[in-house]
Amino acid sequence: MFTNKDIIEIELENKKYNAITFSDKSCELPSFLLQGEKQPGYIYKNDEFEKWYWSGFTTHKESKCLYFEPLKLYPLAELAFSLRNKAPLLITNLAKALLKLDSKFLDLQNGIVSAWRIYFTEDNGVLILPRNLSDIFSSTSSEATRYDNANYFIHAGILPSFSLIDQMSQLYYYSITSIRPFEFKTVRENSYNAISLKILSKALNINIDYDLIDKIDKILHLKLSKIRDISSNLEPQIALKWFIERFEKITWTLENKEYLKLDINDLLNNENLQSTILNYQKKEKRIVFWRKKGTIIIVSTIIAAFVIGFVVGRVKEALAPPYTAEYTKNEIIDAYYQSQNNLDVQKLEASLKRGTKSPVANEITTLFVTRQTRMAYEQIDTIVNPIKWVNEGMPPIDDKYLIYGVGDIKITQINENQYKVESIYYSPYPLENEVVEETMPIEPTNQYTCYRFKQTEIFTFEYNDRGWFEISDITNSNMQYIDTLIVPTFSSYDENYDINLDERETKSVVEEKYANVIYK
Repeated sequence: MFTNKDIIEIELENKKYNAITFSDKSCELPSFLLQGEKQPGYIYKNDEFEKWYWSGFTTHKESKCLYFEPLKLYPLAELAFSLRNKAPLLITNLAKALLKLDSKFLDLQNGIVSAWRIYFTEDNGVLILPRNLSDIFSSTSSEATRYDNANYFIHAGILPSFSLIDQMSQLYYYSITSIRPFEFKTVRENSYNAISLKILSKALNINIDYDLIDKIDKILHLKLSKIRDISSNLEPQIALKWFIERFEKITWTLENKEYLKLDINDLLNNENLQSTILNYQKKEKRIVFWRKKGTIIIVSTIIAAFVIGFVVGRVKEALAPPYTAEYTKNEIIDAYYQSQNNLDVQKLEASLKRGTKSPVANEITTLFVTRQTRMAYEQIDTIVNPIKWVNEGMPPIDDKYLIYGVGDIKITQINENQYKVESIYYSPYPLENEVVEETMPIEPTNQYTCYRFKQTEIFTFEYNDRGWFEISDITNSNMQYIDTLIVPTFSSYDENYDINLDERETKSVVEEKYANVIYK
């Protein structure tokens, strides 16, 4: 980002100006961007705007400059250095200015405002340059400078409506540590999982209010569902109201400091950060490897597995009876639901007559693939069996898990070959036309939503010529919404923060906070 050394004083025709140096003197300015009426910038101060006009372009020593009437300016980078003691005031003023500016003037690129458009005045005002100046800076600067002023603020994977809230939170992170959350390639390669501000501030011996750290960490690691609750389909600048309300009054004790740019090696050499950075780098290597070789390996494995599985499965199916061959009809039904809870499609369909399709086969196949993928990459089983969970007293669950399956099964015989089965179905998703839309709270974020339904299914059996009963039809005759469970969650190992359990809330702490599941 531009720093104080990029804001200079020059003299042209015996008149003094201030100027922003932005490129090498050899660059040629794009003429098409200089045509038409000169676009003003805006200075926001005391809840009011005033227009600001630049004078022109010139060359000074080795640099190309944008010059203007004398005005002391501080670039955005100084939030971590010469302006650090009043960073909250300046970030809040910036957020208020962005909130009130017209979207056509902002003309956001990738949802963020480039750093070279933002400057502060001596009296805590905020100057926002017009977009055409930003385009001139971009077209004449090196790739490294463009990344430094724009791309490093982009947080991939979030909703566009949340982008400015995210950028303002990044500025707090930067003001505290002098590091932007996503400026290191290692962090970006790790799915943009910013290094925990809690860990980073501790390692750098920065004494800062814990509540503020927690707010920033939560925003930078929010799940999409929570982001959607906060910003919905609002324009990015309008969504800033939520940010301003939460950060306008905070505790801030940090003082100004000398300019010192930290890089990834500085963090790696820090004893308190070595393990965290090394873990990030290991994940980065795996991700890069799978990006380059993953498609070939996965396709080859799928083809081989499909061929082998098809042949072996057909041979076994033709020669061997199902494992339920000697079961009673009630036992077959119990085995069917147990297979559903275990996401075992093969066992689920073992007792079905050829050509009979289970109504939940596609559903559990999808969940099975998701679970196996998570197990392969993260060594965790993300599916919670509802029967076991209820028997344990419905405790909090890991925030990466979901509850799925069937419990409270009651079997009633209708006639010799038909049985009615009533059960409670636990789903991580509301079924279409079954659950009315509910307004979920924005906070807290440590919750999981589970939907419960009472379902009635009719099982029809046939006795085949090979000597056992098999299910010839399953009809879901009724599915009735019961309630929504709001289940507390905890982090046993948070992939976003990449730290161990002792750095986060333990399960026991969460259980003390939430005595019971909330019913809605």
